[in-house]
Amino acid sequence: MGEVLLYRGINQPNLKNKIGHWWSTNPYYAQRFMGPKGEMYVAKIDSALLEKMSKDVSIEAEFQNYFFEEDPPGVRRVLPEEITLLLGKATYSEARLGGTLMKPPDDPIAAGKEIFG
Repeated sequence: MGEVLLYRGINQPNLKNKIGHWWSTNPYYAQRFMGPKGEMYVAKIDSALLEKMSKDVSIEAEFQNYFFEEDPPGVRRVLPEEITLLLGKATYSEARLGGTLMKPPDDPIAAGKEIFG
């Protein structure tokens, strides 16, 4: 069946909440959750192992989200340069109250594959 790229954003890394929990196939969900001071992680996992190790907790059919008791194998921290590349694939517009709004690409999973392979 192939491999699946999963992403996790940690918004308070000092609380040691890096183990297990929620992972998404959409890198922009993880990036948004990590916030300005957090960390982002990526893992490439075989789809058969994914089915054995996790519970599908998806809310929408478009992007799958998974719950893990422990981290999937092969987890690594995303580099700041990779986050810059990811954000560079998004588009931005003016917000009503000032600042900008980010719109992820139409196919965020493909954008993630381009960067994280």
